[in-house]
Amino acid sequence: NKTNCGKESGNIMSGNVTRGKLKVIFGPMGSGKTDRLITLLKSAEFCGLKIKTFFPSADTRSNDITIKSRTGEMIAAVVVENPKELLDYVDFSIRLRGEKIDIIGIDEINLFRQSEYEEIIIVIESLLRNGFTIYASFLNQDWRGKNFGVAGELMAMADELEHLKAICMQCKNIGTATKTFKKGGSKDKIIEAGDLDIYEALCPACWQNKMEVIGELNWLRNDFAMNA
Repeated sequence: NKTNCGKESGNIMSGNVTRGKLKVIFGPMGSGKTDRLITLLKSAEFCGLKIKTFFPSADTRSNDITIKSRTGEMIAAVVVENPKELLDYVDFSIRLRGEKIDIIGIDEINLFRQSEYEEIIIVIESLLRNGFTIYASFLNQDWRGKNFGVAGELMAMADELEHLKAICMQCKNIGTATKTFKKGGSKDKIIEAGDLDIYEALCPACWQNKMEVIGELNWLRNDFAMNA
C-alpha cells in the first residue's frame, strides 16, 4: 500500500529548498536499532523514494557494501572514514552523477571518532538545510551510563525520536542500559567497536549492581563528596 508513501521526505524543489527532517533511533546494545533503521529505509525505497545509507568504518559488524543486523537483515551501504567524506559523497552523487537522494540513513553514528563529533553535527545540519531527510541510529548511553558522544545533541536536534528497548541479559526485564563484559571497560576508551561479545544489555537495576561490584560508581560518590 503506497498511499502514505513519501510523506516524511524532505523535498528539494526548484529554487526553493524545504528543510529536511531528522529521525533518530536509539537505545542500548541489542535493542534492534539497525533492524529498525533497515526497515524504515526499505519501506521508503518501496515507496519509490531514493535512499543512500552510510556507516562509519569502525563498525565491525558491517562489510564494505552493506550494513547487517543481528537478525540477518541487510541493506546496501557506503562505508566512510569521517563525516566530511559522507557529505562529499552525497555532493558528488548529486552534482556529478546526477543521482536523486531523498533519505539518508546513518547507522552507528557515534562510532565516528570523538574528535569528529563537532563535524558530525555540522554535516547533519548541512544536509537538513539542503532538504534531506535523515534516519540515524546510535547508542544513547555509554557503558558508564553517561551521554554517548553526540547522542544528546542529535536527540535535541531531532524532529522525531524512537527509543528502543532491549531485554536485560541478567534478569530478562526491560533493558535500557549497556555494560561492557570487560571489568570496568577502559576509562580512556569510551568508544570500542564490538557486539554482544563485548557488551550486554541490562535493566537499570542490574546495570547498577554490576557497576557497584566493580567499583565503577566511585566517580559518582566522588562528585557528590566534592559538591557537598
